[in-house]
Amino acid sequence: MISEDGRRGVIPGFVSKMRQSGANVVFVGYLRTPGVTSPIEHCVDEGQEMDRRVAKLAALDRGVHFVSLQDLVPDGDRSYHAVDLIHPSTKGSDAIGARIAETIMK
Repeated sequence: MISEDGRRGVIPGFVSKMRQSGANVVFVGYLRTPGVTSPIEHCVDEGQEMDRRVAKLAALDRGVHFVSLQDLVPDGDRSYHAVDLIHPSTKGSDAIGARIAETIMK
């Protein structure tokens, strides 16, 4: 989906296409687990690597913005996730939206 250097793959190709249209792009990172057993606990390393690669992509173009969620969920706080501990709860969605809005307003 995206090469180690952030320059090649489906994601950079799509971002490039959007940038060619004149749009700015906001890419939202991986929502971390609340530090308790969850169905996505085994995806942590992959999520961190994806974030790292997308952050490299964003560093290549002023019109691409990476919004990290790495520090969004306090350890042990399940309130940012829905009951399934995969998807964001309303509180989590609000917090994510606030970060996106902050990025857009810059």
